[in-house]
Amino acid sequence: MVSKDPHLQILMASALIGSGQKDEGKRTLLKTRPQDPLLTFEVGRLLMESGEDQPAIERFLAIRGSYPEPAALEYNLALAHFRLHELGTAAAILENLVHAGSTDADGYRLLADVYQQQDKPAEAFDLLQRAAAAFPEDSQTVVDLLSFCVERVAIDQGLSIATAALKRHMGSSEIFGQRAQLHALQGEQKQAQADYLSAIRLSPRVEWLHLGLALSLLLDDRLAEARELLEQRLRKTSGYYAFYLYSEVLIRQSADGAGPLKLKASEMLERALALNPTFAPDTFTREGLKR
Repeated sequence: MVSKDPHLQILMASALIGSGQKDEGKRTLLKTRPQDPLLTFEVGRLLMESGEDQPAIERFLAIRGSYPEPAALEYNLALAHFRLHELGTAAAILENLVHAGSTDADGYRLLADVYQQQDKPAEAFDLLQRAAAAFPEDSQTVVDLLSFCVERVAIDQGLSIATAALKRHMGSSEIFGQRAQLHALQGEQKQAQADYLSAIRLSPRVEWLHLGLALSLLLDDRLAEARELLEQRLRKTSGYYAFYLYSEVLIRQSADGAGPLKLKASEMLERALALNPTFAPDTFTREGLKR
């Protein structure tokens, strides 16, 4: 019977979770206590998938020493602790894996996330650099590393990393987009626009790339092109930032600060604020329009 066979119970629980019946799937898993370490690991993995991290930890700890792939077990154990915000425990597990050379790029990136949560940005950045050197084929590590460079405005270092990475990952729209962000921060709008266009050709449906290009055109005083692009995007998106950028273009195109463009800009700002009332530039610009 299904109710007594752990393997069938796991299959049933997986099907329930996959079909959106998470509560029923969780109830089935919590009653499942297999003796086989492989099945116990699968129960723990599915419990994590359904949001039950503490019971998953209990299952993983029960098979420490008997599960045939200890690195995978330790990674999932660390991930469960991380999701419970038990950062010290997660860090200790992952540091052991890294020091032993027993983890892949995923383990490095998770440990970097832990360090960020612990407010250790320097350690996280150093770890991602080591991961990028150790796993050059892993593009996600480069993406995470470049995100750090953008956030910290480490422009020269970021541009060097991105340019080297694109020799290996020419199909990564994210890396092209991040290099575009770095060029824009440097005031190199033509280079930024070229990279945004390369990224858009690779991933035409990714919204932030189009908005990044629009912002670069705006900063380059190519207002007509920025306006045309944003009008196209506003037919496809309801995000607040597109409305905000469009209002900025209209404000700059309205040389005297009055007339229909000013009214339309004000309307766009109101729509942006309705979607995100805490976005400070919207509030500031709106107050300026009122004066």
